[in-house]
Amino acid sequence: MTDRSVIFIKDHHLLTTVSLKVSSMNMNAPLAALVVATAGGILQIGGASWDVTSHILRQPETFFTPSHTILYTGAGLTTIAAIIGITTSLKNKEEIRSRSFYTAFKLLIIGAAIQLISGPGDFVWHSVFGVDGLMSPPHLALATGILINSIAAVIGLARILPHMQSKKNQTLVRTA
Repeated sequence: MTDRSVIFIKDHHLLTTVSLKVSSMNMNAPLAALVVATAGGILQIGGASWDVTSHILRQPETFFTPSHTILYTGAGLTTIAAIIGITTSLKNKEEIRSRSFYTAFKLLIIGAAIQLISGPGDFVWHSVFGVDGLMSPPHLALATGILINSIAAVIGLARILPHMQSKKNQTLVRTA
């Protein structure tokens, strides 16, 4: 596929040549993935804050407390965003890898992987050691995953918006 397309328009006695950069990649999927990742990050931070409060108050701890459910929902959303990013990058390998927002999808994959490992690890930790302080290894790993995913969403949104605007502002290159 070429990244240039020439369009000829004949209007009575005027021949106009328009050269536009044509992108075969639809930006809706990457943008949707980043919005989903942002929502997931917000839920994770809220759920984690609530969970920290529950630990401080020494409330009964189970794997399915409301705070954990919100945290897992956020982790699920960021995992979905990472999957959308992987799928989009596999479909548009050359084009998406040249885009500056591709880094966000790499980070989302890393953050989601950390969380998918840390969630069950937290369950095992609490089963073996009971309710503990806030600095257990699974909690630190989960916090790292949340941080990576939050940074990924911010980087991705900051870097994708110029691509969205430049697509809207395509102009005529030459007229004859």
